[in-house]
Amino acid sequence: MLVHLGKIDLAHLTMERAIEAAERSQDSLRRSSLLGWMSWLLLHQTGSVDEAKLIAVQEADAIEPKMKQATPEQVSTWGILLISAAVAAAREENVSEADDLINLAEVAATRLEGMGYTSRTVYETQFGLSKVIMQSVDIAVVTGRPTRALKMARKMPPDADLPLASRARHMADKAFAFNRLGKHQEAEQTLLAMRQLAPQWMTYQAYPRSIIRDLWEQQRRSQSANLLELAQWLSIPLS
Repeated sequence: MLVHLGKIDLAHLTMERAIEAAERSQDSLRRSSLLGWMSWLLLHQTGSVDEAKLIAVQEADAIEPKMKQATPEQVSTWGILLISAAVAAAREENVSEADDLINLAEVAATRLEGMGYTSRTVYETQFGLSKVIMQSVDIAVVTGRPTRALKMARKMPPDADLPLASRARHMADKAFAFNRLGKHQEAEQTLLAMRQLAPQWMTYQAYPRSIIRDLWEQQRRSQSANLLELAQWLSIPLS
């Protein structure tokens, strides 16, 4: 909540205290999960990419489970940390490391499915194959591989049990990839579908706005009525 209110320093302080409390509780998995949250905070809100990756990688290494004896909670927590590390590596433009880490996360998700769970929520964080696919698409987009992003997106199950915000963000990544490949109509249709799915989420996000601006700039000679409607709905000034 503090992050959404723009109180980043307070959010960081709160996370530090939460991790300290988890250490006193002797619940090692809770501490590991909170370190994943801290990695996210450092990456997306403070720009500390190196530290974000280091925290996630070190904790993932420390709790790596023996798959045959592991519980669903252990596998899920490990997988969540691997995703955090992979996303940070992608922001560092370390493509091979990001791919290696997200592939390990896929191993964890596959093991979880073998236990009878398509996904598992541990300490308020969801993990499963759908989450891995979503982040694989994000990593491909961030590292400049739109073709790979759309290839990975095709693996997403139609009934993926992702939270609404995650599904909308995934659609934004797809729209971005379509646009980068010059598939403007597909990008536009994806944005329209996003508005239908999560209009409130979309109105507060900079990402879809930037995609709409890019599409408008690239279609100056034949601007779409739907694209204009989207821009007006989001109050995006267009030249």
